[in-house]
Amino acid sequence: MTADQAGRICPDCQRPLAGPVCECGWAVGARDGVPEYLSTHDRQSPLFADYIRTYDEIASDDLATSMQPKALLERKSASIIELLGPLNPGTRVCDVGVGQGDVLGRLRARPGLHVTGVDIASPYLRRLVDDPAVDVLVANAENLPFAGAFDVVVSTDVIEHVLNVGDYLLSVHRALRPGGRFVVRAPFREDLLQYARQRGCSYDMVHLRTFDRRLLVEQLRAAGFLPRRVELDGYFPGRTRRWLGSGAIASRAAGVAERTVLGPRYRLRRAQALAAHALVLPVEITVAAQRA
Repeated sequence: MTADQAGRICPDCQRPLAGPVCECGWAVGARDGVPEYLSTHDRQSPLFADYIRTYDEIASDDLATSMQPKALLERKSASIIELLGPLNPGTRVCDVGVGQGDVLGRLRARPGLHVTGVDIASPYLRRLVDDPAVDVLVANAENLPFAGAFDVVVSTDVIEHVLNVGDYLLSVHRALRPGGRFVVRAPFREDLLQYARQRGCSYDMVHLRTFDRRLLVEQLRAAGFLPRRVELDGYFPGRTRRWLGSGAIASRAAGVAERTVLGPRYRLRRAQALAAHALVLPVEITVAAQRA
């Protein structure tokens, strides 16, 4: 087993893996040439088969035509890297939910890091499978095949998609070493009606839940994490605070907030953030936590 595979466990019996086949009989699979670490239950579940089909479709569409502006994705990934701060050579980092790879690309560019990328959608990963700077695998975020493997886990825009939030948080907790850091980003008080099939959404499963500060922090604490820092990001038109109404004043206020956030930095300085937050509901919440 290579250094990059240290801490890898069987998704069926949770025992350490010394190779591609576990003592219990489970074996590593492959999807589109990417190593696949799904449990036997997930491989046999009709629900999970639909889940994978949906996210393979979403990933293919997203890679063909980005669902978010590229400049916005770059600012968002830069804010995550800035939040992580300096990382010493030898630090083991896992990006759970690679997506288009903006965060993963910034991590792999840092010298001396051991970087692992995980996603349920193989289209996001097959472009990276031959990259020697990163180890990629298909896995369920609710049952990561790792125990005490990483110093840092980053997971952006994933928790709103998973089928079981509790399993996801406990799985990340298990994957971290004691004292390891977890950075998680989620939509903040999002309008879920935009994902309704009756309103034109073409996918069976997209965002299944949303969060506010209290709920996300409480869930992290319940799963064994110590939240250290909470940041609210993204102030855009269409989310103007109710007290401003819906007229010209609200429109101007939203415009000010948008122009502020679309500057060189995605994350705002404290004074800017407080002003924007008073005018417009933020789009996302990011929490930096530590495994207790």
